[in-house]
Amino acid sequence: MSSMPVDDETLRLATYNCAGAYRTWVERLGKRTRVWHDLSCADLELPVALPTNGATLLRPPDDDVLERIATFFAERLAGPYEIWSLWPLPSLAETGTPSEPVPCMIRDPGGSAPRPPAELAIVEAHDQATVSHADRLINEVFGVGSEPGSL
Repeated sequence: MSSMPVDDETLRLATYNCAGAYRTWVERLGKRTRVWHDLSCADLELPVALPTNGATLLRPPDDDVLERIATFFAERLAGPYEIWSLWPLPSLAETGTPSEPVPCMIRDPGGSAPRPPAELAIVEAHDQATVSHADRLINEVFGVGSEPGSL
């Protein structure tokens, strides 16, 4: 639990930071992004719904926000996307997007990063076996349900 006071300015900064982080990553890889006054979309074209295939709401949603998100992601053939919002959304059932909320994670500034668990190994995937292992792990941890071998 954070000891940081959660006020409107803190939420605004966290939201813009989240949107900017996802958008910058996608732009650096030469993929599509778009920003409106209330919405930031980034499309890394992954076969699973992760934040880099996602829309981040920058303020409470306008009536047409789900339509704009759907239109942005309909312009490509890659996998699903997710919506990150601090505010309640209209029903997502008819859009085909995940209806599970994406948690907002805010960490107090400063300090040192915790030590990783001893059993954690971070490796680059240079072969199909390692990529397949990562695909299974992502499916298991995040429940994204991608097709085996699609990552």
